[in-house]
Amino acid sequence: MRTGEPRGSRGEAQGEQAAPGRERVVVGVSGSPASRVALRRAAEEARRLRRPLLVVQAWRPPNGETAARVAPCPELDREIEFRAQARLDRILLDEWVYLTDVQVTSWSLRAPVAAEALVRVARPGDLLVVGGAAGRSLFRGATRRAVRARARCRVLETPRPVPGPSFRLRRLTRGGTGRMGV
Repeated sequence: MRTGEPRGSRGEAQGEQAAPGRERVVVGVSGSPASRVALRRAAEEARRLRRPLLVVQAWRPPNGETAARVAPCPELDREIEFRAQARLDRILLDEWVYLTDVQVTSWSLRAPVAAEALVRVARPGDLLVVGGAAGRSLFRGATRRAVRARARCRVLETPRPVPGPSFRLRRLTRGGTGRMGV
C-alpha cells in the first residue's frame, strides 16, 4: 500500500495530478459500515478492471471552514490532517485482506463535505464508488446524492450494509459513552 500526494492543508488535489490518462477506481471512506462496504466493492472492481484504487478521506477544521478563515491556525490544521491520515491508514489496515493484489493510493483531503472531495479527484473515465446510506434520516445519503449529481465519471452505488451485532451495539452506545440510546 502506498500513500500518495497530495495531502495539502487546503486539499489542493486535482484529479489531473495523478497519472494522467490512467483510469482509476475512486472510493471515499469515513470508517462507517457503509464506507467499508464501498471500499471492499471498490477493491473488487479495481481487481476486475485491473485499475489502481484511490482511497479518499475528506477532513475539515472542527469548527468549519468559516471559523478557519476568520482565525486561521496552521498548527491545528496540520494536527487535524495528521489525525485524518492516521484514521485513513487505520481503516486501510483493518481492511487490508480485501486490498491484496490491488495498487492502492490514499489521499486525505481538506474539503467542507465528502462529496466535494470525491468529485474533485474523480476524472472522466474513472469509476467512483460510494456507499449506501445506513439509516432512515433525512440527511442520510447526502454524499451519495451529491456525487451522483456532480460526478464527471461513472458512479457505482453499493447497497447499504446489513446491520450485524457490532453495528447494533455501536448504535446502542452512541459514541462509546456507554449510555444507551443517547
